[in-house]
Amino acid sequence: MIETIGAGLVTGGAYATLALAIVMMYRMIGVLNFALAAVGSVGLFVALWVNDTTAAPYAVSALVGAVVAAAVGAVMGLVDARWLSQLGVVIRSSATIGMMIGLIAISLQVFGNSVRNAPSLVPGTVALGDFRLPYTAVVSAAAAVVLAIVVSLFLARTRTGIRLRAIAARPITANLVGVPVRRLIVITWAGTGFLAAIAVTLLAPAFPSSFTDLSFLIAPALAAALLGGLVSVVWGVVGGLAVGVLQAFMLRGGWIADLQDVLPFVLIVLILGWTKRREVWNDAR
Repeated sequence: MIETIGAGLVTGGAYATLALAIVMMYRMIGVLNFALAAVGSVGLFVALWVNDTTAAPYAVSALVGAVVAAAVGAVMGLVDARWLSQLGVVIRSSATIGMMIGLIAISLQVFGNSVRNAPSLVPGTVALGDFRLPYTAVVSAAAAVVLAIVVSLFLARTRTGIRLRAIAARPITANLVGVPVRRLIVITWAGTGFLAAIAVTLLAPAFPSSFTDLSFLIAPALAAALLGGLVSVVWGVVGGLAVGVLQAFMLRGGWIADLQDVLPFVLIVLILGWTKRREVWNDAR
Protein backbone atom coordinates (compact mmCIF):
# COMPACT_ATOMS: atom_id res chain seq x y z
CA MET A 1 0.00 0.00 0.00
CA ILE A 2 2.80 2.43 0.91
CA GLU A 3 4.51 1.63 -2.39
CA THR A 4 1.32 2.47 -4.30
CA ILE A 5 0.86 5.73 -2.43
CA GLY A 6 4.49 6.64 -3.14
CA ALA A 7 4.02 5.99 -6.86
CA GLY A 8 0.83 8.05 -6.78
CA LEU A 9 2.58 10.99 -5.13
CA VAL A 10 5.02 11.28 -8.04
CA THR A 11 2.20 11.91 -10.53
CA GLY A 12 -0.02 13.54 -7.92
CA GLY A 13 2.61 16.13 -7.08
CA ALA A 14 2.86 17.10 -10.75
CA TYR A 15 -0.93 17.23 -11.08
CA ALA A 16 -1.06 19.37 -7.95
CA THR A 17 1.50 21.85 -9.29
CA LEU A 18 -0.35 22.12 -12.61
CA ALA A 19 -3.64 22.55 -10.74
CA LEU A 20 -2.00 25.26 -8.65
CA ALA A 21 -0.93 27.08 -11.82
CA ILE A 22 -4.45 26.75 -13.27
CA VAL A 23 -6.04 28.24 -10.15
CA MET A 24 -3.39 30.98 -10.02
CA MET A 25 -4.17 32.09 -13.56
CA TYR A 26 -7.90 31.95 -13.00
CA ARG A 27 -7.76 33.95 -9.78
CA MET A 28 -5.12 36.41 -10.98
CA ILE A 29 -6.19 37.26 -14.52
CA GLY A 30 -9.47 35.40 -15.11
CA VAL A 31 -8.24 32.82 -17.64
CA LEU A 32 -8.73 29.06 -17.55
CA ASN A 33 -5.58 27.98 -19.41
CA PHE A 34 -6.04 24.73 -21.35
CA ALA A 35 -2.60 25.16 -22.96
CA LEU A 36 -0.69 25.00 -19.67
CA ALA A 37 0.46 21.37 -19.87
CA ALA A 38 1.54 21.89 -23.50
CA VAL A 39 3.67 24.86 -22.42
CA GLY A 40 5.20 22.71 -19.68
CA SER A 41 5.87 19.94 -22.22
CA VAL A 42 7.85 22.40 -24.34
CA GLY A 43 10.04 23.01 -21.31
CA LEU A 44 10.61 19.27 -20.81
CA PHE A 45 11.49 18.57 -24.44
CA VAL A 46 13.85 21.54 -24.56
CA ALA A 47 15.50 20.18 -21.40
CA LEU A 48 15.89 16.75 -23.02
CA TRP A 49 17.37 18.33 -26.15
CA VAL A 50 19.87 20.36 -24.11
CA ASN A 51 20.74 17.25 -22.10
CA ASP A 52 21.27 15.21 -25.29
CA THR A 53 23.41 17.79 -27.08
CA THR A 54 25.52 19.27 -24.27
CA ALA A 55 27.47 18.13 -21.23
CA ALA A 56 25.32 20.22 -18.89
CA PRO A 57 23.87 18.50 -15.81
CA TYR A 58 20.21 17.57 -16.17
CA ALA A 59 19.20 20.07 -13.47
CA VAL A 60 20.71 22.86 -15.58
CA SER A 61 18.97 21.51 -18.69
CA ALA A 62 15.67 21.46 -16.80
CA LEU A 63 16.18 25.07 -15.73
CA VAL A 64 16.85 26.09 -19.33
CA GLY A 65 13.70 24.26 -20.40
CA ALA A 66 11.65 26.00 -17.69
CA VAL A 67 12.95 29.40 -18.81
CA VAL A 68 12.00 28.60 -22.42
CA ALA A 69 8.54 27.52 -21.23
CA ALA A 70 8.23 30.82 -19.36
CA ALA A 71 9.16 32.66 -22.56
CA VAL A 72 6.54 30.71 -24.54
CA GLY A 73 4.01 31.54 -21.83
CA ALA A 74 4.99 35.21 -22.02
CA VAL A 75 4.38 35.28 -25.78
CA MET A 76 0.93 33.76 -25.25
CA GLY A 77 0.39 36.31 -22.48
CA LEU A 78 1.21 39.12 -24.89
CA VAL A 79 -1.49 37.84 -27.23
CA ASP A 80 -3.95 37.62 -24.36
CA ALA A 81 -3.04 41.06 -23.01
CA ARG A 82 -3.07 42.77 -26.41
CA TRP A 83 -6.24 41.38 -27.95
CA LEU A 84 -8.25 39.44 -25.36
CA SER A 85 -7.83 41.06 -21.94
CA GLN A 86 -11.10 43.01 -22.09
CA LEU A 87 -13.18 40.05 -23.24
CA GLY A 88 -15.07 37.61 -21.01
CA VAL A 89 -13.59 34.60 -19.27
CA VAL A 90 -15.32 32.18 -21.67
CA ILE A 91 -13.80 33.73 -24.79
CA ARG A 92 -10.34 34.13 -23.26
CA SER A 93 -10.33 30.57 -21.94
CA SER A 94 -11.59 29.18 -25.25
CA ALA A 95 -8.73 30.96 -27.01
CA THR A 96 -6.26 28.90 -24.97
CA ILE A 97 -7.63 25.74 -26.61
CA GLY A 98 -6.56 27.16 -29.97
CA MET A 99 -3.19 28.07 -28.47
CA MET A 100 -2.79 24.49 -27.21
CA ILE A 101 -3.58 23.01 -30.63
CA GLY A 102 -1.18 25.41 -32.33
CA LEU A 103 1.58 24.72 -29.84
CA ILE A 104 1.15 20.95 -30.23
CA ALA A 105 1.29 21.26 -34.03
CA ILE A 106 4.49 23.34 -33.93
CA SER A 107 6.13 21.16 -31.28
CA LEU A 108 5.41 17.96 -33.23
CA GLN A 109 7.35 19.44 -36.14
CA VAL A 110 10.24 20.44 -33.88
CA PHE A 111 10.40 17.53 -31.40
CA GLY A 112 8.40 14.76 -33.09
CA ASN A 113 5.86 12.63 -31.26
CA SER A 114 7.96 9.66 -30.15
CA VAL A 115 7.82 8.46 -26.56
CA ARG A 116 10.73 9.84 -24.53
CA ASN A 117 12.24 8.51 -21.33
CA ALA A 118 13.46 11.31 -19.10
CA PRO A 119 16.02 11.07 -16.30
CA SER A 120 14.91 11.91 -12.77
CA LEU A 121 15.32 15.54 -11.80
CA VAL A 122 15.74 14.47 -8.16
CA PRO A 123 17.49 11.06 -8.15
CA GLY A 124 17.60 8.80 -5.14
CA THR A 125 15.17 7.30 -2.64
CA VAL A 126 14.31 7.58 1.04
CA ALA A 127 13.71 4.45 3.14
CA LEU A 128 10.28 3.92 4.69
CA GLY A 129 10.63 0.54 6.39
CA ASP A 130 11.08 -2.03 3.65
CA PHE A 131 9.92 0.41 0.98
CA ARG A 132 12.08 3.07 -0.68
CA LEU A 133 10.16 6.17 -1.67
CA PRO A 134 11.61 8.15 -4.60
CA TYR A 135 12.84 11.62 -3.68
CA THR A 136 10.86 12.84 -6.68
CA ALA A 137 7.60 11.93 -4.91
CA VAL A 138 8.66 13.75 -1.75
CA VAL A 139 9.83 16.85 -3.61
CA SER A 140 6.75 16.97 -5.88
CA ALA A 141 4.27 16.73 -3.01
CA ALA A 142 6.18 19.05 -0.67
CA ALA A 143 6.76 21.68 -3.37
CA ALA A 144 3.07 21.69 -4.30
CA VAL A 145 2.00 22.17 -0.67
CA VAL A 146 4.54 24.95 -0.01
CA LEU A 147 3.61 26.75 -3.24
CA ALA A 148 -0.09 26.55 -2.35
CA ILE A 149 0.57 28.27 0.99
CA VAL A 150 2.82 30.93 -0.57
CA VAL A 151 0.36 31.72 -3.38
CA SER A 152 -2.58 31.93 -0.95
CA LEU A 153 -0.69 34.42 1.22
CA PHE A 154 0.48 36.37 -1.84
CA LEU A 155 -3.04 36.80 -3.20
CA ALA A 156 -4.52 37.71 0.18
CA ARG A 157 -1.81 39.84 1.77
CA THR A 158 0.15 41.68 -0.93
CA ARG A 159 -0.69 44.73 -3.00
CA THR A 160 0.24 42.96 -6.23
CA GLY A 161 -1.97 40.02 -5.30
CA ILE A 162 -4.93 42.34 -4.74
CA ARG A 163 -4.24 44.03 -8.08
CA LEU A 164 -4.18 40.66 -9.83
CA ARG A 165 -7.50 39.67 -8.29
CA ALA A 166 -8.90 43.00 -9.48
CA ILE A 167 -7.75 42.20 -13.03
CA ALA A 168 -9.59 38.87 -12.88
CA ALA A 169 -12.78 40.49 -11.62
CA ARG A 170 -12.83 43.85 -13.46
CA PRO A 171 -10.01 44.19 -16.05
CA ILE A 172 -11.33 47.40 -17.60
CA THR A 173 -11.83 49.08 -14.22
CA ALA A 174 -8.41 47.91 -13.04
CA ASN A 175 -6.83 49.48 -16.12
CA LEU A 176 -8.67 52.76 -15.56
CA VAL A 177 -7.42 53.12 -11.98
CA GLY A 178 -3.81 52.66 -13.02
CA VAL A 179 -3.15 48.94 -12.56
CA PRO A 180 -0.53 47.80 -15.15
CA VAL A 181 -2.90 45.16 -16.54
CA ARG A 182 -0.92 44.06 -19.59
CA ARG A 183 2.37 43.74 -17.76
CA LEU A 184 0.85 41.69 -14.94
CA ILE A 185 -0.96 39.43 -17.41
CA VAL A 186 2.30 38.66 -19.24
CA ILE A 187 4.14 38.03 -15.96
CA THR A 188 1.40 35.66 -14.80
CA TRP A 189 1.52 33.69 -18.06
CA ALA A 190 5.32 33.45 -17.83
CA GLY A 191 5.31 32.40 -14.17
CA THR A 192 2.73 29.68 -14.64
CA GLY A 193 4.59 28.45 -17.73
CA PHE A 194 7.72 28.07 -15.59
CA LEU A 195 5.77 26.13 -12.95
CA ALA A 196 4.19 23.89 -15.59
CA ALA A 197 7.62 22.99 -17.00
CA ILE A 198 8.90 22.01 -13.55
CA ALA A 199 5.76 19.92 -12.93
CA VAL A 200 6.03 18.05 -16.23
CA THR A 201 9.79 17.53 -15.76
CA LEU A 202 9.21 16.00 -12.32
CA LEU A 203 6.50 13.73 -13.71
CA ALA A 204 8.26 12.59 -16.89
CA PRO A 205 10.53 9.83 -15.42
CA ALA A 206 7.49 7.98 -14.02
CA PHE A 207 5.33 8.64 -17.07
CA PRO A 208 7.29 8.12 -20.33
CA SER A 209 5.13 9.76 -22.98
CA SER A 210 5.00 11.62 -26.25
CA PHE A 211 4.55 15.37 -26.48
CA THR A 212 0.84 14.98 -27.26
CA ASP A 213 0.24 12.69 -24.29
CA LEU A 214 1.96 15.09 -21.91
CA SER A 215 -0.04 18.02 -23.28
CA PHE A 216 -3.25 16.27 -22.25
CA LEU A 217 -2.11 16.12 -18.63
CA ILE A 218 -4.25 19.23 -18.42
CA ALA A 219 -7.25 16.91 -17.84
CA PRO A 220 -6.25 15.52 -14.40
CA ALA A 221 -4.89 18.94 -13.41
CA LEU A 222 -8.20 20.56 -14.36
CA ALA A 223 -10.12 17.93 -12.38
CA ALA A 224 -7.96 18.77 -9.35
CA ALA A 225 -8.44 22.51 -9.82
CA LEU A 226 -12.22 22.09 -10.07
CA LEU A 227 -12.21 20.36 -6.69
CA GLY A 228 -11.40 23.76 -5.20
CA GLY A 229 -13.90 25.52 -7.43
CA LEU A 230 -11.01 27.15 -9.34
CA VAL A 231 -10.64 29.40 -6.29
CA SER A 232 -8.82 27.45 -3.57
CA VAL A 233 -5.17 26.70 -4.36
CA VAL A 234 -4.99 24.48 -1.27
CA TRP A 235 -7.88 22.27 -2.39
CA GLY A 236 -6.44 22.24 -5.90
CA VAL A 237 -3.20 20.79 -4.53
CA VAL A 238 -5.10 18.29 -2.39
CA GLY A 239 -7.11 17.27 -5.45
CA GLY A 240 -3.97 16.78 -7.54
CA LEU A 241 -2.38 14.52 -4.94
CA ALA A 242 -5.63 12.59 -4.55
CA VAL A 243 -6.02 12.03 -8.31
CA GLY A 244 -2.43 10.76 -8.56
CA VAL A 245 -2.84 8.32 -5.67
CA LEU A 246 -6.23 7.12 -6.93
CA GLN A 247 -4.78 6.43 -10.40
CA ALA A 248 -1.92 4.49 -8.79
CA PHE A 249 -4.39 2.24 -6.96
CA MET A 250 -6.38 1.77 -10.17
CA LEU A 251 -3.24 0.61 -11.98
CA ARG A 252 -2.99 -2.26 -9.47
CA GLY A 253 -6.65 -3.21 -9.78
CA GLY A 254 -6.68 -5.57 -12.75
CA TRP A 255 -9.24 -4.64 -15.41
CA ILE A 256 -9.92 -1.27 -13.78
CA ALA A 257 -6.38 -0.21 -14.73
CA ASP A 258 -7.66 0.33 -18.27
CA LEU A 259 -9.97 3.04 -16.94
CA GLN A 260 -7.36 5.13 -15.13
CA ASP A 261 -7.02 7.52 -18.11
CA VAL A 262 -10.78 8.08 -18.03
CA LEU A 263 -10.76 9.00 -14.33
CA PRO A 264 -10.03 12.75 -14.79
CA PHE A 265 -12.93 13.19 -17.22
CA VAL A 266 -15.30 11.31 -14.92
CA LEU A 267 -14.21 13.52 -12.01
CA ILE A 268 -14.71 16.68 -14.08
CA VAL A 269 -18.27 15.65 -14.98
CA LEU A 270 -19.10 14.66 -11.41
CA ILE A 271 -17.65 17.84 -9.89
CA LEU A 272 -19.40 20.09 -12.39
CA GLY A 273 -22.65 18.19 -11.93
CA TRP A 274 -22.45 18.52 -8.15
CA THR A 275 -21.44 22.20 -8.04
CA LYS A 276 -24.06 23.23 -10.62
CA ARG A 277 -26.88 21.07 -9.25
CA ARG A 278 -28.83 24.00 -7.80
CA GLU A 279 -28.77 25.93 -11.07
CA VAL A 280 -29.97 22.85 -12.99
CA TRP A 281 -32.73 22.24 -10.44
CA ASN A 282 -33.85 25.87 -10.57
CA ASP A 283 -33.99 25.77 -14.39
CA ALA A 284 -35.99 22.54 -14.24
CA ARG A 285 -38.50 24.14 -11.88
